[in-house]
Amino acid sequence: MKNLSAAFLLLAFAGPASSAAALSLDGGISQVAGNSNYAGTSAFAKITHNGCSLTPSFSQYHSDSSSGTYQTFSLRGGYDTKLYGFGVTVGGTPRVNGYTSSFVGVDGVISLTPTGGSAPDRIRGSQQGKSGASGSGLARIDLSGAVTYIKHHDALASGNVARAQAVNIGQTNLNGAVGVSVLKNLISVDITKFVYDHNLAVVAARPAGVQNLTGLSAAVQGFPNTSTSVRLQTQMLPLVTPFVSYTHTVFALNQPHTDAYTVGGYVEFEIVEVTASYQRYASSGGLQDQNYYSLGASLRF
Repeated sequence: MKNLSAAFLLLAFAGPASSAAALSLDGGISQVAGNSNYAGTSAFAKITHNGCSLTPSFSQYHSDSSSGTYQTFSLRGGYDTKLYGFGVTVGGTPRVNGYTSSFVGVDGVISLTPTGGSAPDRIRGSQQGKSGASGSGLARIDLSGAVTYIKHHDALASGNVARAQAVNIGQTNLNGAVGVSVLKNLISVDITKFVYDHNLAVVAARPAGVQNLTGLSAAVQGFPNTSTSVRLQTQMLPLVTPFVSYTHTVFALNQPHTDAYTVGGYVEFEIVEVTASYQRYASSGGLQDQNYYSLGASLRF
């Protein structure tokens, strides 16, 4: 009887221990501050088990021109192997000043690793707050794509004029990206095209309350047409991983196009990673350039 009890206890503890070996947790939080009293916060927690992952995320921001504090909640479920990965994301932004939104998206990636090395993280500009993945061998290429549909619901028109009936504008984001690793240098290029189901001028659409674009530290208001982001980082230095990026965005409704220049770096301390960056956000319309400072930390175990 004692032997049976001991065996039962051994199995009871061995089961959770073996499961824990395949379970990982990755979480982080970051803060952005800038001109016009801009203040933004984002946080995420990613739970991974045997290639399956669940990632709840939260972000919020406000500034002198935002007409309130916008909060966005999302949840992504994904599955990743060393050769490919895919995921589904849902989320939305609760109502602020007559504006609210909801979204759903699918994404996928294929990793080309000549030496067959593992690929727990992908090389892509949208994977901010993480140092990315160096892969194995001389070179590695990650090819990814995503389609996201956003429904903007707004009770106000351009000029913050009240509408007789709220307008619903559908926005489809078509994204393609390529990431390359060569001798511990990582470069990624993200290109996104935005398509709308309404003529924005005809419906007198005012700028959308929340647009989070790859390569931009701060959320922006407006309706983008195209956005291209290029990011380069090197792992040659001990402890510190510096990076630079450039993002060019063209907007609809004659909103001035913008250019963002970013420089920053990662510092890793065992399971803790600290990120800091500075971004110069320039507009073509004669508007004053904006400066954004970001500081974040993530924990992996």
